Amino acid sequence: MDLTKARIEEVKDLKLEDAKWIKIQKVFYKDPLGKARDWEFASRQTRVEGSDIDGVAILAIIERPTGPEILLQRQFRPPVKGVVIEFPAGLLDANETPEECAERELLEETGYIGKAFHSSPILFCDPGFCNTNMKLVHVSIDMTDPRNQSPKQQLEDGEFIENFTVPLKMFPEKLEEFASQGFILDESSSIDQHGRNTARRETTMGFSYSLWLLPPIQSDEFTKTKDILNAFINESHPGPRFDPHVTVTSNIPLSTDADALIADVATYITDLTLTATKVKFGNLYVKCAYLQIEKTDELREFAVRVRQKYVPTETNAAKWGIEDYDPHLSLIYSDMIPFDSGYQKIVEDTVCKVFNDNRPLTWTNGRLALVKCVGPVEEWETVSYVDVQTPVKQYR
Repeated sequence: MDLTKARIEEVKDLKLEDAKWIKIQKVFYKDPLGKARDWEFASRQTRVEGSDIDGVAILAIIERPTGPEILLQRQFRPPVKGVVIEFPAGLLDANETPEECAERELLEETGYIGKAFHSSPILFCDPGFCNTNMKLVHVSIDMTDPRNQSPKQQLEDGEFIENFTVPLKMFPEKLEEFASQGFILDESSSIDQHGRNTARRETTMGFSYSLWLLPPIQSDEFTKTKDILNAFINESHPGPRFDPHVTVTSNIPLSTDADALIADVATYITDLTLTATKVKFGNLYVKCAYLQIEKTDELREFAVRVRQKYVPTETNAAKWGIEDYDPHLSLIYSDMIPFDSGYQKIVEDTVCKVFNDNRPLTWTNGRLALVKCVGPVEEWETVSYVDVQTPVKQYR
C-alpha cells in the first residue's frame, strides 16, 4: 500500500447542521482587564459524557535484542493533505479508562498486546483553536509473549495505517529525517519532546533487564540501608519500594537466559568490595538522593565485563566504564520531593543517625539479582539471583 497515492479531490464549505464529528461554538468571557470579549472555537461531538478527555495517544516501546524501539505510524490525514508520522492513537469509548483505551487501540491499530503503565496529564492539542485534548499513555510490549510474534491489525473500513519502529536512541535524528522527506509530524512539539525524553531515559535504563548487586542479605549493611529507604516513604513522598542495590549495568535484552546469565556472572566475582563515600543529590531519571559508590578498578572492570558480554547495543564497554558508569545506591527516588537545602540536611542527618558512626558503608560481594525493568518501578521483578559467598564484614 502506497499512502502517497491518496489525493485531495475537492474541498467545500460545510454547513454546521451537516457536521457529524465537530461543532463550532462561540464563548463569551472577560479578559484580565474586565473587558468583554468573545472567541470562536471548535470541539468534537464524540467526547464520552462525563469524560474530561477525547482520547489517547500511545507511546509504545518494543524491546529488541538490539535495543528498545519506539512504535510509530504513517497515515494519510485529509485536513493537512499529506502523510503524517504519529503515535498510535484513538478516541475513548464509554466506561473506558485512558489505559484501557490505549491497550485496545494499540491492539486494533497495530496488532500488538501491550500493558499501559503510565499516563501523562491532560494535553491540549491546539488550545487557541479547539478544546480537543488527550492523555499520552506509555505502554510496554513484551516480545516474549507469543501473541506479539505475528501482530495483525484490526482496522475499520477507511483506515489505512502503516506501522513501523525506529531505535529509541535514534529517535530525534529520525524525526529530522522524516521532516526532510516531506512527512508531516503530528503535534511536533509533543511527539518530539516525549520521544526525546523517552529515548534519553530508556537508552539508559530501558525496558530490559538490569543487573543489581545488593549488600549481603541479613547483613547490617542491608538492614540499615533498607531502614533509610523506608524512612523516606510516606503518603507525601510515595517513592518506590525496592531493596538497596547498586546497578552493575542495564539494557540487558529480555530475551537473555536469566538463570544462565546469573550463573555466569557469579563466576566473575572473587572478593568485590563496595564502599559508599558520601550522600549526593541529583536527577538520575527522576529526582533522587543516593549514596555515591567508589568506582574502584575492580568494580569498573566487573561492570565492563558484564556489559561487554550481555548488552549487544554497547559498542565500547571500556569507554562506558570510564566515562559513563556511575555506581550509586539510591535512597530516595521521587519527583514529588523538593530537594532544597533543608531537606538535604534531613537526609544527611538520617543517614548519619542510622549508621551512627563516621566510617563509610562497606560490604563485600552480596546478592547478584537480575531485575526485569518493565513498567513502573513498583512492578519491576527479580527473575533470578544468586548469593555470592561473603567474607566476614569489614570496614576500611
